[in-house]
Amino acid sequence: MIKFLQSGNKAAKYILAGFLLVLAASMVTYLIPGFMGDTNVTQTGVVASVGSHEIRTSEVGKLVQSEQRQQNYPAMFIPYLNQRAVESLIQQAEILYEADRLGLKVTDKEIQDDLREGPEKQVFFPNNQWIGSDKYRQLLQENGMTVDEFEQTVRLRLAARKLFGVVGADAAVPESEVVQAYKDKNTKVKFEYAVIKVDDILKTIKPSDTELQAYFAANQARYQNSIPEKREIKYFVINDKDLESKITVDPAEVQRYYSSHQDAYRLPERVRARHILIETPKPGPDGKVDPKGVEEARAKAQDVLKQLKAGGDFAQLANKYSNDPGNEDQTTHAKKGGELGWFGRGSMVAEFEKAAFDQAKGQISDPVQTSYGFHIIQTEDKEEARLRPLSEVKPAIEEAIKQESLAKMVNKTGPEAAD
Repeated sequence: MIKFLQSGNKAAKYILAGFLLVLAASMVTYLIPGFMGDTNVTQTGVVASVGSHEIRTSEVGKLVQSEQRQQNYPAMFIPYLNQRAVESLIQQAEILYEADRLGLKVTDKEIQDDLREGPEKQVFFPNNQWIGSDKYRQLLQENGMTVDEFEQTVRLRLAARKLFGVVGADAAVPESEVVQAYKDKNTKVKFEYAVIKVDDILKTIKPSDTELQAYFAANQARYQNSIPEKREIKYFVINDKDLESKITVDPAEVQRYYSSHQDAYRLPERVRARHILIETPKPGPDGKVDPKGVEEARAKAQDVLKQLKAGGDFAQLANKYSNDPGNEDQTTHAKKGGELGWFGRGSMVAEFEKAAFDQAKGQISDPVQTSYGFHIIQTEDKEEARLRPLSEVKPAIEEAIKQESLAKMVNKTGPEAAD
């Protein structure tokens, strides 16, 4: 424990890095006199300078407007928001200044990698697929930022990460400070105390009748209407099962119900299929896909198809080559052999759906390209759109009629409903 801060522990290094960073920043920041006041912040000009970087009132105003819009602060909070905005911008400039001074550069590739794997991954790369430059720009505009402004915040985050890593790498704490911290944390005090229970004290208090009468007279208002109104009611219990046993369903009523609800018993066209997915590269931040990677995926799909045509087992090849994450059961982690089960039109992407529905039962398609990659699809079974016959749905209709009759009986008032 004594050697904790000197042990190379990462937490200790980051704590020390924070102190060192604040100290370094305080030596490079030049503040314009009175910049924390409301008057200077709202005037045109420079409010602070960090190295050669100047922080202007336009930057402060934009940051304040953004925070006020998001949090709906009243106008009276503007001076406070001005001050906090200036402090935030100074801190950002200090981090960039010190990182630059130490030669810690952030490249465009590092920014692209952070967008792909960082905190905003699910926003810009849902399902590991780039949303595209236009959607990227639109999302940022909806949040009041330009692409340059947003990527500058990412650059700041990466620069800060590098800076803290460098500053904290060789941090050391004098043993005297470690010992003092240990003493402060582990000093113990011994004291004696007694526990007095209110109930025990109340048992020793014996008010006289005179005291009780005096208290009642002085607090009569508290006892007005202190006894709540009471009413006596009578009720009866109806057992649903008893009522249901008395309900009979007329076959003619079943036929009428079936005829008037046929839309509920229509089944759409559907197929049962399985597939092997050979994934293509995802688009980069610029929205472009590596054409070489696409051709490599196409060639691999053709090779798998060749193995199938030579008599290869579809399920085994799917388990070996398919990049579909849905090919693995999330509970048992067993492979599914590419099985997708039954699905109707509108469930899959257009290219995949067309191939699955157009080919005959048992047929295996050539590689079909979609936004996910190349699919080799086998249509295992097909069903045309149809109306389920009465014989198939009769039990469900009888149960529905019984439930309607039961609801009507239960809603009747009076104990005669149970007769």
